[in-house]
Amino acid sequence: MVKEIFNAQGSKTYAASSIYEKFYGVFDPEMIKRYRDMWKKSKTYEIMPDYPLEIVFELNYSCNLRCGMCEISHNPRENLKGKMFDFELYKRIIDQGRGRHCYAVHLNSMNEPLLRPDLEDFISYAREADIPDIAITTNAMLLTRERGRRLIEAGLTRIQISIDAYTRETYEQVRKGGDFDRVVQNTLDFIETRNQMGALPIIRVSFLNREENTHEVDDFCAFWQSKVDYLTVQKCFKPITLSEYKEESAWRFDMPPLDFHCGQPNQYMIVRVDGSTVACDSMPGHRRILPNAKDHTIEEIWNSSAFTELRALHLRGEYYKDDICNHCITATSYFEEAYADEVAAREGRGEAAAGSGR
Repeated sequence: MVKEIFNAQGSKTYAASSIYEKFYGVFDPEMIKRYRDMWKKSKTYEIMPDYPLEIVFELNYSCNLRCGMCEISHNPRENLKGKMFDFELYKRIIDQGRGRHCYAVHLNSMNEPLLRPDLEDFISYAREADIPDIAITTNAMLLTRERGRRLIEAGLTRIQISIDAYTRETYEQVRKGGDFDRVVQNTLDFIETRNQMGALPIIRVSFLNREENTHEVDDFCAFWQSKVDYLTVQKCFKPITLSEYKEESAWRFDMPPLDFHCGQPNQYMIVRVDGSTVACDSMPGHRRILPNAKDHTIEEIWNSSAFTELRALHLRGEYYKDDICNHCITATSYFEEAYADEVAAREGRGEAAAGSGR
């Protein structure tokens, strides 16, 4: 039976069993147990790892769709357009993590990873370094049977497919430039190929809940829940600047702070396509530029004053003292649940309420 197994920051995850259960049959069970235990404890600051448990790599700054909720569509960074992540830099970073507790790499941020014809080389190198959790998130437009087979052969262990709709009509409103029928068929074909080849990668489909598609959540879940390993329903974070957000939702900044400690800066980091680093993968978080991985090791960046001070701020629960974190957290479901009556009242009067979720 599929059940809700995770609910945080606007994201609900549904699965029949533990998401990582299949990993135990492929990798050293003790290693996977350590990974998941450290991930859980680092989220609550019970432990503070001296090296990131996961590194997210933005391998290209491009996408084949133009979705309204995405930075690349709404507010692209001109200095990053057309850039491709250097494979030699990637190998150097992976090598730095050998023998450390870096258990995961995610090979895209807000970009479409399948636009890179050499993506399989990045996957293979991580697998050779004994990293168990190797993931991508894709819109599946380019996920042909042949490409899917190559990804599996390279060693991909987790794939997240963004669909966001149950019908073609709604899909075309949300995912501009996509082909609904192709995406659904590619996903079903990939599931079949995976089942023929083995247990991995684990497969997720996701639904980013927006005004245009919210009426299709139940049908989406009913269709996919028996076909994939897990699915998520996420609330949408509006791709607007801090100044736009403050103008739109100024009242949120006047409410008492939540008792909240964001664990993301204590779990992972992102290396962007130009080598610059950021502390989390939310759209507000991308504004916090940290040292460049071309000039510094991952260990140096992770233990830099900027990173350690950010972790200390969240350990104390003082997110509201940082504009970027305050923007993010006041827009999440944590805030909206804590101040549900106020949100409902202001929305009822026609006042804007920000979207949410990472």
